[in-house]
Amino acid sequence: MNKHGHTLLSMLLILALLLAACGSSEPEAAPEQLKVGVVLETGGENDKSFNQYSLQGARSAAEELGLDFEYIASATPDDYERNTANMAANGSNLVITVGFRFGDATAKVARANPNVHFAIVDSAYFPGQ
Repeated sequence: MNKHGHTLLSMLLILALLLAACGSSEPEAAPEQLKVGVVLETGGENDKSFNQYSLQGARSAAEELGLDFEYIASATPDDYERNTANMAANGSNLVITVGFRFGDATAKVARANPNVHFAIVDSAYFPGQ
């Protein structure tokens, strides 16, 4: 997938989150500031691949939509689950993990955080299973 594809995918994921959050029929006192968190693979933020383009797309979409944004680059594969769980615990409404190696960690953290939305780049996972 090229960099425009990653940007489009990130924007669609964030738009889906916004629509889901706005779809509640219960009145709310004040709208919550939505937050998007991205957890990168070990290649760093300038890997000229999935990390870089997913980060750019998510950051650009968050800025355009006025959302809070945060990311973290994993130093080692041992960080995947911890970083994903921390991103969910730190108030992200949508956590995007980048890379097929995040499959098990993303599924595990998603099952433990049913009120947080999760998306993964370059992999499929089934949090209900």
